[in-house]
Amino acid sequence: MRGLMRNRLSYLVSIATRTLQNSERRESMQKFALLVATAGCTCQMALGIIWRHDVGPGPYEILAQSPQFSPVVRVNWMSGTIIGNGWWVLTAAHGLPFNPNAQVGVWLGDPSHPPSHYSTAIYFHPNWNPNSPNYNFDIALIRLNQQITSVTPAQIYRGRNESGQIGYWVGYGIGGDGVTGYDGHGYPFPQPKRAMKNRIANVSDYWIQTMFDPPESPSVLDLEGTGSPGDSGGPAFIQENGVWYLAGIISLGGGWGRYNSWMSSVRVSTHADWIDSTMRMPEPSSVLGVVVGCTMLLAVRRRWQARFNKS
Repeated sequence: MRGLMRNRLSYLVSIATRTLQNSERRESMQKFALLVATAGCTCQMALGIIWRHDVGPGPYEILAQSPQFSPVVRVNWMSGTIIGNGWWVLTAAHGLPFNPNAQVGVWLGDPSHPPSHYSTAIYFHPNWNPNSPNYNFDIALIRLNQQITSVTPAQIYRGRNESGQIGYWVGYGIGGDGVTGYDGHGYPFPQPKRAMKNRIANVSDYWIQTMFDPPESPSVLDLEGTGSPGDSGGPAFIQENGVWYLAGIISLGGGWGRYNSWMSSVRVSTHADWIDSTMRMPEPSSVLGVVVGCTMLLAVRRRWQARFNKS
């Protein structure tokens, strides 16, 4: 397992090097900090949960066990959220193999056990291209091999009132605190599920953004945090009129998870129509069954037509 992790890390370092050569310097330096630590992924980035150094990880793990966060799952070496009718997981695109037929594992529960579910199909946003990534569209849907009925799927947010709200980010990423940042050697996978709070400071058409305030800041929250490797694809929840909504998908970050570092999550409300239309698509095996059935009916029809012409 350690050898496999080292091979994956070496592969990701090579990807990071190419990214640094082909990207603008400002953007590539932000991404490189996350690239080299995303062991187990096949693309660029992953993020996770970092805690306040004066609080410790325990309260963050307790918060993650809140029932409203039960739809959060581990996806390969990332995180994701069960949505729709329980057949779908919403996550980030950048940590998935860019192959709609690739099989990825999904863990509902203890991530140290074998996966509880697997993908039957992966649907990437049509504007996502891992060879020239536009992170505005760092979003993907996974169709599961079995419906998840033991938890209530999350509702996606369709409003536009995220700015200024207190959000809750949840995932299975590498641990660390705001002083040291994350440590991929000290906190190996798999990690327990953790949740943290932060105030949504900036909102654009495609992003919701936060800043990890230090404990001495007058605006710091009791369980404030930010991201580190492993939580890409994890959700940002907000509560509106007593209802919990999935408002963001963890995608980008900087500062190695230390205080005053930023984190950007893909704005779910912008992609609500794409999510809805994708989940209405039939299972690929169902489409194949229809095609096979139509082909057989056509063959039978041709045989009967041939016999009729002979007579």
